[in-house]
Amino acid sequence: MMNLIGSTDEMYENAMRDAKVSDSLSMKRLFDAVATKNYVEATEKTFEELENFDARGWSDGLCGTEWESVEDCIMCAEEAASQLLEEEAQNQGDEEE
Repeated sequence: MMNLIGSTDEMYENAMRDAKVSDSLSMKRLFDAVATKNYVEATEKTFEELENFDARGWSDGLCGTEWESVEDCIMCAEEAASQLLEEEAQNQGDEEE
């Protein structure tokens, strides 16, 4: 899992460095990077299960102008990751019943 986390960390660091509210593409990259980092660090999935995980999919359908600040974008991305983790936990619970 180290390689995946390492590439996630690099994506996160680059996105944090490059994020500018006036640049919608950089904000979408930041959203994707933060959500991915939070998800990968918190999920119980194995490396094999994460191999086909698309780290760019978080911001699909977003314009990149939704956030008032970099901090706002980060909070929304963290919430998106949290929601997916909750959904997966719910689905896992449903499968076990």
